[in-house]
Amino acid sequence: MTYALNIPFIKADNMPEAVAQLSVANFRPGAYIIIENKKDHNYFFIIRKGNVQVKKSVATLTNEGAKTLGPGDFFGVIGAMTNQARIETAIGVSDVSLIAVAKSQFGFLIQKNSPLALKIIRSFSHELRYLNKELTNRSAKSTDENEEGPALLFNNAEYYYKQGDQTTAAYLYTRYLQYCPNGDKVTEAKAKIQNLKNAGATPPQPQTEMNRTYQDGQMIFSEHEPGDELFIIQSGKVKITKIINGKEILIAVLNPGDIVGEMALLENKPRTASIVAYGNTNLLAVNKENFDKIVIQNTNMATKLITLLSQRIWTIYKQLSNLLLKNPASRLMDTLLTQILKQNIQISKKRPYKFNFGGDELLKMVGLEGSEGKQALNEMLNKKFLQIQNNKIYCEDIAELQKEVTIAYNMQQREMKLAASKRSRSF
Repeated sequence: MTYALNIPFIKADNMPEAVAQLSVANFRPGAYIIIENKKDHNYFFIIRKGNVQVKKSVATLTNEGAKTLGPGDFFGVIGAMTNQARIETAIGVSDVSLIAVAKSQFGFLIQKNSPLALKIIRSFSHELRYLNKELTNRSAKSTDENEEGPALLFNNAEYYYKQGDQTTAAYLYTRYLQYCPNGDKVTEAKAKIQNLKNAGATPPQPQTEMNRTYQDGQMIFSEHEPGDELFIIQSGKVKITKIINGKEILIAVLNPGDIVGEMALLENKPRTASIVAYGNTNLLAVNKENFDKIVIQNTNMATKLITLLSQRIWTIYKQLSNLLLKNPASRLMDTLLTQILKQNIQISKKRPYKFNFGGDELLKMVGLEGSEGKQALNEMLNKKFLQIQNNKIYCEDIAELQKEVTIAYNMQQREMKLAASKRSRSF
């Protein structure tokens, strides 16, 4: 195996001193440019000449084959922008010449080449939508969970109605009637809305101004709704959730400065998840009409959006990898480790960490419930370095947590290799 990253720096003309160094990297056929799971330089690459093959181990779950990229294409953005380990391996197919761009140079690059920013944003948005569908399909017991469209708003309304969340149910029934005025559940939806009104529950009025305020627990938008806006969180937090197999799954909690809702805006497709205010929350809305203009004129906005998309793609690859683990307790610990890695916390021996959620929230993240969930949680808490303190999960040693997760993945890889070997011998 040939692997070398020897990047000679070259001075580019008309660049400020702070970003005056762009770099070119040349590789021969068969050279490994980046390696999956390796945390190396914070560069991403744009191909000048030649071809590069990119492949990912999680392709066994997503049916993604190896891709061959050519001049003008890019790779390695996700690892560079998140400061995480690479999620792909890139190998030179021919003699290759690459422009290597450091994360610190990205803002200047897109300032001079805004179409590149839009290309990355739209490419990532498309990939993230695809991966979300794959994750839903892998987590669900039937392919029905992969359906999308406003007609499914009624099903979500029924879920929250049965859960006793009257305000959210009223919101969803109303949205169903708005988008499906001739739907086959219109009569039922109208009856449920009337029942909710009689009980004192009414849906919040839609907001149209750029600056918007939401109360704790208020649904900002629902999965399956059409969407033509993204939102920048100004203050407060929001939860990202999905209903899978009749259960509400907590995907993530976003903080001030984060961006949400970009996929529906960019691809003109229904929302892939629901967003709920987590505490009183203020948002800035950006619509399709001013999106491109804002990205071109505001490099900070473009950099932030690409970084967030990178983080979400990295996270969903971790979630897909998590599904490979057969032991539920290992899946819980892997999810905890992912939460730590997302914050770029350095793993060191005896370093403690207290999570901002408890056991119930962790089970929701993984999609475990009932006796299976309780058993998995108890098995996880049998580890001496993990415990519950004041309803929050506490890890005394994150290096031990990483060690346990690494052992689980190594065991899983051995089992997969053994199974593959048996299959090949059977032919």
